[in-house]
Amino acid sequence: MSQSVCIRPFMWEDDLHQISCLYAESWRAAYRDILDPEYLAALSDDGWIRHLRADLRKEAMIWLAFEGQQLVGVSTCQISGENGYQGWGEIISLYLRPTFWRQGIGRQLMQKALASLWELECRDVYLWVLVDNNRARGFYEKMGFQPSSDIRACRIGNCLASKIRYVYHFH
Repeated sequence: MSQSVCIRPFMWEDDLHQISCLYAESWRAAYRDILDPEYLAALSDDGWIRHLRADLRKEAMIWLAFEGQQLVGVSTCQISGENGYQGWGEIISLYLRPTFWRQGIGRQLMQKALASLWELECRDVYLWVLVDNNRARGFYEKMGFQPSSDIRACRIGNCLASKIRYVYHFH
C-alpha cells in the first residue's frame, strides 16, 4: 500500500488535461484485452476534458490522488439523475495509472467517493462496469458492491460491449 499518497477534492486550478491524460493511460491498460487495440491506440489524451467539464457542471465530485506532485488516480461521483434511481449515488469513474494498481489507492478513492455520497444522504450507490472487465469487477466486489441483473449494451469505438450495474447499500 502506498503511504505517500494524498487524496483531495478537485480544485478549479487543477489541470483538466493532466486528468484526461490519466484517463487515456488507464483505458489503454485496463481495456487492452477487452476493446479494439486500434481504438485504444487512437485515444486522445485530451478526449476526456469535455466529459470532465460536463461532470463539473452536473456538480459531480471529483477526487484526485497524488503521489508527490504526480497525479496517480481519479474518482468521480454524483447524485444519480437516472429514472428509478432518485436519491441514489453514482460512481461515474475510478481510474489509476497502471503502475499504481494494487497499492490500495483505488480503495482510498472509492472510500472518499462513498463518504461524499453518504454526506449527501445517498444510502444506495451504483456504478456501471464492462461485463468483461473481470479485474474491476473483482475490485468492486471486494469493496462491497454486488452485481445486479441490469445489463446494457454499449458501443465503445467500433466495439459492441455490455456493461452491468453494480449496487452498494450502506448499512
